[in-house]
Amino acid sequence: FHRRIMEGLIRDILQKLHIHIRNVHIRLEDTTFSKDDHAFACGMTWESVHIQATSQGEESDEMEKLSETVRSSDGCIQKVAFLNHFAIYWNAIEDTNKGGPVELS
Repeated sequence: FHRRIMEGLIRDILQKLHIHIRNVHIRLEDTTFSKDDHAFACGMTWESVHIQATSQGEESDEMEKLSETVRSSDGCIQKVAFLNHFAIYWNAIEDTNKGGPVELS
C-alpha cells in the first residue's frame, strides 16, 4: 500500500516537473596531446533549454499542436524539450607566444 502511494507521488512530481537551464557553454581545449602545433578547442553552447510536460492547462498554440502528436495512452510520462540558439564549434588554437615572452611597454 505504501509503495503505491510513493510511486503515485513520484509520478505526480515527475509529470509536473519543469526544467529551465540558461547560458550553457561546454568547451574542450587540447593543447597537450596535439602534434605539430595542431592544438584545438571544440565545444557547444546554447542559450536555454526548457523541458516541460506535454499536457498543461495553459498551452500556446504551437505547444498544443506538438502535444497532440506526442501524447500516448500507455501511461508513460512524456516531456517536450525546447533548445534555443544551439551551436557547435571546432577551432584551431594558435600559439601567440611562439617567439618567446611578450614584452609590454
